[in-house]
Amino acid sequence: MKKQTLLALLLAGACAFSSFALTGCGDKEASAKASSSKSSSSKSSEETTEAPKELSLPVSSSEAMTMDYENLYDMFREAGFTNVDYNGMDDLKSSSDEKNETIAKVTVDGKSTFEQGDSVMSDKEIQIYYHSVKKEWIPVSKYDLEHEDMYYEDVITQIESKGFTNVSTRAVEDASKDEGVTKEIIVNGKSDGSSYAPIDSKIVVVYYTKKAGESKQESKAESKAESKAESKAESKADAGVVTPSFKETMDSYEAFFDEYIAFMKKYQENPGDMSLLSEYSDYLTKYSEYLSKLDAIDTDSLSAADMAYYTEVNARILKKLEAVG
Repeated sequence: MKKQTLLALLLAGACAFSSFALTGCGDKEASAKASSSKSSSSKSSEETTEAPKELSLPVSSSEAMTMDYENLYDMFREAGFTNVDYNGMDDLKSSSDEKNETIAKVTVDGKSTFEQGDSVMSDKEIQIYYHSVKKEWIPVSKYDLEHEDMYYEDVITQIESKGFTNVSTRAVEDASKDEGVTKEIIVNGKSDGSSYAPIDSKIVVVYYTKKAGESKQESKAESKAESKAESKAESKADAGVVTPSFKETMDSYEAFFDEYIAFMKKYQENPGDMSLLSEYSDYLTKYSEYLSKLDAIDTDSLSAADMAYYTEVNARILKKLEAVG
């Protein structure tokens, strides 16, 4: 199959998904508004078309800086201001930093200095910026571990390449499993992991060992795991299976769509959650990165196994999109 044909297939699925992401949520909000309109009759209609009005600020800029950002957001909303938002700055490296989740700046109609009681139109933009720990994608998903034997050293390398520094290992004895294969990734105590986490998160990579007590620090276990990884890679190459680096690219793309769809379902359930709206732009950026990777693939030069996997992954992605469409 030519590159243009498969890429067109992928883009068609992506467009369908983008349409779902944008129009699907819009339909839900529209339905909610319609329902509200029926229950509130003419009063609701008047509220949706009400012109901006002059209101008094409920707090001064100096007092605002001492408050919790969510409480401050609620205060502005309760006062009648309609264009209020808060945003994490991702400027910290540790959750233990005393600045974490404290307000960095508040602007009202672009101004950072204001007094309680100042008159401001209800539709003027109010932005609340707070200090927060930078977040990053964890590059290995639960799906990856369920469908591929990934050796813990490789998993650690991928995780640390994203900037995570608090990464440790734990061995679990299981004679039926290959030595050094990753069992699970635990992020901040959650065994199902997390796709998007603070860079100071505590991450434990759990892997299988045939003998209790063996760990990354024991050179014998290291040598055995590395030898198995090398021999396994060689046997796969001889058998003409998918190239590891190519499979990694395709798997990461599919894993992203799994996370994207899960996020959209979560957003549909909570369309008014402002924190979800701020995450949406991160998903769009990630989507562009994966689309660029796929666009750079020369399908004419792929091996038969790589080409088959390329087609298989695209088909799975499109099927998943249809399920939520």
